[in-house]
Amino acid sequence: MKNYIPLIIIMIFLVACEQDIINKDSKLSKEIQIKNYLNDLTKSSEYVGLQYIVFDKNGTIFNHSSGKSNLEKNINVIDETTFNIYSLTKIVTGISIIQLQEKGKLDINDKVSKYIDVPFKGITIKQLLNHSSGLPNPFLGNGYLHWKEDHKGFDRDKLFNEALKEHNEFIFKPGEDIEYSNFGYVILSYIIEKISGIKYEDYVIQNIFVPLKLDLSKIHFKDRSYSNSAEPYHSKNPFKFRIFEKVHKGLNIKIIENYNHTKNKWYFDFPSMGGIIANASEFSKIFSDLLKERSILLNKNSKEIIFTKQTQIDNISYSVSLEMNEDKKENVFYFHNGGGIGYTSSLRLYKDKGFGTILLLNTSDFAKLEINDKLDDIFLKGINP
Repeated sequence: MKNYIPLIIIMIFLVACEQDIINKDSKLSKEIQIKNYLNDLTKSSEYVGLQYIVFDKNGTIFNHSSGKSNLEKNINVIDETTFNIYSLTKIVTGISIIQLQEKGKLDINDKVSKYIDVPFKGITIKQLLNHSSGLPNPFLGNGYLHWKEDHKGFDRDKLFNEALKEHNEFIFKPGEDIEYSNFGYVILSYIIEKISGIKYEDYVIQNIFVPLKLDLSKIHFKDRSYSNSAEPYHSKNPFKFRIFEKVHKGLNIKIIENYNHTKNKWYFDFPSMGGIIANASEFSKIFSDLLKERSILLNKNSKEIIFTKQTQIDNISYSVSLEMNEDKKENVFYFHNGGGIGYTSSLRLYKDKGFGTILLLNTSDFAKLEINDKLDDIFLKGINP
């Protein structure tokens, strides 16, 4: 028997080595699958450029950039390329509110009227966060944005006060339904400013970006000329384009290949509902922090609030600024999508699995986010796209 012991040890060692090789090959295979899939998409006429990142509490697991940042100049999207992330900014607004609650400055169950004067009596901060306030969702100003050349003279407070006078009626009784409202996140920014004493953008920079040591050239509230930004493209579909033209006056459009290219550069009238420009890598660091046992941004109780279901009406559930997808109990995830002129974005957080994904596109089309399911499945189940 003693003679067999060394042989058994060698066999166990060889099997372990073989399994290690298989695991490495499997991991490599997943990365190749995703890269090939995304590269094929951007070679087609359906997608211009994109970034897809998978991250956990320790940082980036997988990161891939593909396609064109600028079709006219034939510039590729690289990992440093930034995109308008639009409504993913709302998650940062929600984190800011919970930070202020953690500091004892507010309670999300407080009435909004405790902090600022609005015509919507009885609504709470929580209802604004989860879109159950009954507020309308009007297109304010020039579709919530103004062109770069108008930025110096832009009066945010004037537009806000005009909006409160013009759009002052509920569309349903607060708490009885869920209806997405950008206007609600405008009001949240004024609560943040009232309590902190500084502009919304400054609050986020000082309390989220800087503590995480984010590169402010890769995540910011300025116009896209400030960073290495992907150019915005949207379909030449006449119906879709007419919507953009109606909402945003003064569009400067140039047709490039199969797309309308928006030459204008812009700022958001109210950055709290869509003003961040970032690359996937820098933006993901905010959520890597939230997945950690010891977060820099929030204490344990505050993180629990972020990931606790705050409201459910019919089949729609919200935590704080994040909708919940509970279709598959084994793969529940928190998510938010964003989009507007020339860009579409998506964040998913699989909290129980310990990872998240971000997809950024420089084309305007929410339907294009459907590839998220195929991409995420590779990490969840190993299913090929």
